[in-house]
Amino acid sequence: MSLQRLFSTFANGWPGKGLLVQRLLTAIAVVHYGIVHLKQANEFVAIAPQAIAAGAGLFLLVGLWTPLAGTLVAIVELWISFSAADDPSCDRPQ
Repeated sequence: MSLQRLFSTFANGWPGKGLLVQRLLTAIAVVHYGIVHLKQANEFVAIAPQAIAAGAGLFLLVGLWTPLAGTLVAIVELWISFSAADDPSCDRPQ
């Protein structure tokens, strides 16, 4: 079991390249939107989920703790989408 840590378990060929591209695009998008939102928001409550997502996106971009960072990005993005009170698509007639 300890010998397996010396060898990469990342997929070879097209599947590996596809996973790498998927990870990089997701990380770049999350970090970009996190930075944009951090520049626009004034309150810490509004900044916290975006900052967590941007931090996890950096871990994805570098390739550190990829399963944990990917799970964290998914959870935080769900949190952001369900708590978006200022989103025009969430407006309901009163």
